[in-house]
Amino acid sequence: IMKSLSGNRNELCGRVSENTHAFAAFGNLPDNYCENLTDRLNCMLLHASSYISEYGTNSFVCISDTCSSDDFNYDSIVADMNERIKAEAAARPAQQRQPHFSEFQNLRDSIYLEPSEAHYSDELCQKLCLSTGYFRNIYKKYFGISYHQDCIKSKITLAKYLLCTSSMSITAIASKCGYDDEKYFMRLFQQNTAHTPNRYRMMFQ
Repeated sequence: IMKSLSGNRNELCGRVSENTHAFAAFGNLPDNYCENLTDRLNCMLLHASSYISEYGTNSFVCISDTCSSDDFNYDSIVADMNERIKAEAAARPAQQRQPHFSEFQNLRDSIYLEPSEAHYSDELCQKLCLSTGYFRNIYKKYFGISYHQDCIKSKITLAKYLLCTSSMSITAIASKCGYDDEKYFMRLFQQNTAHTPNRYRMMFQ
């Protein structure tokens, strides 16, 4: 996945340690380069089905930053990045011990593995023996996003993934994401990304 993102001569990727990989780009980069790179990497990982099936959506941390060539120091940058990764990852074991977390995590994994499927919260509440209000509160507490919005996000990330990695038409991508109405899909995509699907594709070609 990292290699697939490094398409230019000024982009490099490599392994820093057993569980840490790095991507670096050099030159006069756009202001939103880091944000777009992190977004693309998240999309690629969330829709790598073999990875998510094995490790789940809560198994990785993606961070990014920019630095000036005037004060570039590789060792200090890697050390700073590692500290940020450790800080974010440190909160996860405590979260995983919370009631129903494993069930909610499995649910979220299934949403991202099958984003085109309809995932009805009422049926899930019955299955988990939880009230609708409690289910919604806990889901947002665990993942920082509402259940409904996360279902939409899973479809949008699939659309981003397909736009970046395939030549499928917008109509075909909309259908793949579970939308029969192409115009509705395009409006929803723009609301969530501030770009039309075609513009998003052009940004990463």
